Amino acid sequence: MKFIVETKKPSSRISDDARSALQVRRYAWNANLSLNILTNFEEWAIYDCRIKPENSDPATKGRIKYFTYKDIAKEWYYLSSVFTKSAIQKGSFDAYAVETKGKKGTASVDDTFLAEIKEWRDRLAKNLALRNPSLSVDELNDAVQKTIDRIIFLRICEDRGIEKYETLKKILEGPDTYQRLCALFLDADERYNSGLFHFREEKGNPERPDGYTLTLAIDDKTLKDLIKRLYYPESPFEFSVMPTAILGQVYEQFLGKGNPSYRGSPGKG
Repeated sequence: MKFIVETKKPSSRISDDARSALQVRRYAWNANLSLNILTNFEEWAIYDCRIKPENSDPATKGRIKYFTYKDIAKEWYYLSSVFTKSAIQKGSFDAYAVETKGKKGTASVDDTFLAEIKEWRDRLAKNLALRNPSLSVDELNDAVQKTIDRIIFLRICEDRGIEKYETLKKILEGPDTYQRLCALFLDADERYNSGLFHFREEKGNPERPDGYTLTLAIDDKTLKDLIKRLYYPESPFEFSVMPTAILGQVYEQFLGKGNPSYRGSPGKG
């Protein structure tokens, strides 16, 4: 897929409809699609969707062209030379995408997601070290990695219809966030045949179960801030359309960076 055409009702004002503009930009940014069209068939807007979407963005953010149906005849050459099947086959779409790419605000979804989870790792590691002083450095790093992996796995399952949407978000209501999160992890252990959730001895599985992460202490604020940033409007990510290859590349880079030790100066979470 090269681009999407997001269609709205004629009553929608494309010229200043910030919500519709954000919707198409957020979807396309996560799907790694560069240029996309928003239209109600009376108005047409072309967006550069490589710019990270923010909830406060106006309808004009990332917009590289706007015209109405009155200008279709005048703009037809532009549309046909970039967005038709033959133009894509000739490489004209890709060439135009490169030509129109701006530097200001441009941020790929994989780089942004990598930076985000690295920040989560830093904050979670500091809080775990502070609240669980008996953990060894290896146990601390392992606990941080597993906790982030498990949360992201469940959040991806929500967006892809495998888990009920906002299951994670509901545990933010009230105290004891980590205890309720662990209940979700235990439920996932029952439902998924995955080493990510392995807390009990299993017949035929020689791998030792995780016997310590469910007993750890993590501050509510640390976890709540992390989980909130996985949901709209605080999160720009849409995991239902984010390519699996991108998720794989992010995790390869994330794991390749290694886990720094926070034992010396845990700070506060």
